[in-house]
Amino acid sequence: MLPVAQVVHKTPGRTRFRIDSMRRDSSFFAELGRKLGGIPGISGVQTNPLTGSVLILHTAELQAVAQQVAAQGAFRLASPEVENFSIQTAAARGFQGASRDLRVISGGTVDLSSLLFLGLAGLAVRQAIQGNLLAPAVPLAWYALSVLQLEHNAPGMP
Repeated sequence: MLPVAQVVHKTPGRTRFRIDSMRRDSSFFAELGRKLGGIPGISGVQTNPLTGSVLILHTAELQAVAQQVAAQGAFRLASPEVENFSIQTAAARGFQGASRDLRVISGGTVDLSSLLFLGLAGLAVRQAIQGNLLAPAVPLAWYALSVLQLEHNAPGMP
């Protein structure tokens, strides 16, 4: 079964795909670069195994490129459309990725929300001890609790 790629950015003649399932697989991305380099309509390929992305410079339409890529057995395109970009969505994805990496590194015991909560709660306590109750202490405590709520309500968060 072919890995699934998402279009994360596109402009005429330039499309960036992300293949999360193959992230950090250097051999996959090296082979992918070789496969895609020989496809008619593709003028350049840049892969990044660390981020799981591949940038394709193409002269053909995106749909034709996607069909050629799938025919070569490289990957299949989940959807040719890029979802509407929002800073909130980009930040949430970055947060999710960092949190996932932290869970992997810590063996599943720590995630980014836990660290943010502890850091913000610690700052709130410090400010309260210094007598700064209404200025920094209350907002920091509020932010700490908000992190927990965001984590709980975020779609796609494990």
